Amino acid sequence: MRAYITLAFLALGLPAVAQEPTTPMPGAESTPPSSVPAASNKRAECRQKLQQQGLHGRELQDQVALCLADARKGCLKDAIDQKISGPERKTFVRNCMGVKS
Repeated sequence: MRAYITLAFLALGLPAVAQEPTTPMPGAESTPPSSVPAASNKRAECRQKLQQQGLHGRELQDQVALCLADARKGCLKDAIDQKISGPERKTFVRNCMGVKS
């Protein structure tokens, strides 16, 4: 039951919001924005990849949830391999997933 709740939480989580400065800094060269924004975290990467495959609606949500679960599992395996434990492991996994605090 707890796994289903966790998957539902991951599927319905808040998307990351990227903030860009409204005015360029003096002396900084401006580059035109690309047509496809760069993914800033695992959620954005999963969603972008699955949308490119033509998934929509509930099927997209389900597949994003599975993709995120796999990504988190990979991050957790890395933390275990590096023998990271306690609060540091939580921070490591969050950073690996691209979650902003």
